[in-house]
Amino acid sequence: MPYDKTVEAGEIFCINSGGDLNRGLHIKNGGTVCNNGTISADFIEIFEGATLINNGTIDTKNIMFRGGDFTNNGIINAESIWMEKGDFNNYNIGNIDVITIQIMDTGSYFNNEGIINCERTQSHSIDSNYSYNIYNSGNLYISSKLAISSVVTFENSGNISIGDAIHSTSIHPSLFSNFQNNSNAGFINTGQMKVAGSFTNYGNFYTDCMIPVGGDFRSHGNITGPLQNSCGGFKVMGHSQVTGHIATDNSFIDICDNGNPSGGLDQNYTVAMGINATFCSCNNECSVTEVFEDFVGTNNYSLYPNPLSETSVLKFYNPVESFHTLVIYDLYGRVAKTQEGVFGDQITINKEGLNRGIYFFKIASTYNIKAAGKLMVN
Repeated sequence: MPYDKTVEAGEIFCINSGGDLNRGLHIKNGGTVCNNGTISADFIEIFEGATLINNGTIDTKNIMFRGGDFTNNGIINAESIWMEKGDFNNYNIGNIDVITIQIMDTGSYFNNEGIINCERTQSHSIDSNYSYNIYNSGNLYISSKLAISSVVTFENSGNISIGDAIHSTSIHPSLFSNFQNNSNAGFINTGQMKVAGSFTNYGNFYTDCMIPVGGDFRSHGNITGPLQNSCGGFKVMGHSQVTGHIATDNSFIDICDNGNPSGGLDQNYTVAMGINATFCSCNNECSVTEVFEDFVGTNNYSLYPNPLSETSVLKFYNPVESFHTLVIYDLYGRVAKTQEGVFGDQITINKEGLNRGIYFFKIASTYNIKAAGKLMVN
């Protein structure tokens, strides 16, 4: 069995496009790893002051992120990532079953501008003096639960979709929340969001729009919305219970309980309700786009140059020259460009109609996706 690979302080270790590191990886303080190929290690450990830049594929069971900088421009397939300190930036695809943030620092952040698919995302704080920021301007799909601890500020300007799976049979369904914003945590939603299961808020929650909640809705904290020209709130399909503050800053918040379409809540023990709080009179729903439900990032293509300035050539495996369609999406899942009738093994993409920014593409036949990835436009 080969020994683990350790990258020491001052060392730069790069994996080329055809390379594969298939043993444990430890990146020490001051060490740098750049991956353009494949890391198929069971375990990756990143220490404070270390750097990992992934432009290829990471297939691993566990990533222990103890600090430093971790940037993903490629694809991550992992059972779990445990984060203590440092900054994580995802610009492409992350398939990570469980994301755990154990906050042990102030000023570190988790930033997603690409696509993350996971079963559970959770954070824990061990010191009230610490602080942590989570930013999502991409697409975050969570099948079970999103839990936010007391020292976290979460800002969503992208797309969050939270499913209704119960991941632990030991938790009684009436006590389980698919979304939980804990005391003294802050959540700011200016994007697209839906919770297919239950929603619980103990902290401060702001939303620009009406969030669909497929299960029960409970708020024991503070909920606010836009101060003018719009409204935010929740469209609840289950039961509603409110014991906190609603729109006490005179913002516009609407709570529409499916069981009380004429207005009101199932259980209303609110400490205070603002003058602009309403029931079932707001239609400003968050528009959740599901175009990436079948999106699977692959390495079965080459795209050069990327970023695109004028034109780029996409090459993919198509030996029988079957017909494919190229679709390019923006970060909100909207179709930016489509080209049908691609029957060779390459296609030229031009910049026309694409503004500067990050896009996602997939090229697919009627039966399957041949290639999918990220396209950056200068």
